[in-house]
Amino acid sequence: NPLPDVSNVNEILPPTLSIYPNPSHGEFTVQGTGNLTILNMMGQTIFQKGINGETTIVLPAGIYIAKLGNSIQKIVVQ
Repeated sequence: NPLPDVSNVNEILPPTLSIYPNPSHGEFTVQGTGNLTILNMMGQTIFQKGINGETTIVLPAGIYIAKLGNSIQKIVVQ
């Protein structure tokens, strides 16, 4: 059996978004590259910034959604 042609298959890339510590007590680090958007649970944009590497963000207690490229993660601030 010949091997399948995989020359045009996209590489599997690591996640583009890393958030730690999560949950946090207000301050957390976001790691990634691209346009970071953080939404509250009502869908309102509360933070937007282009990032390249690590950035530190401080938010009040609540639950948020972070979007960077095709990655989406929930952030819990206690």
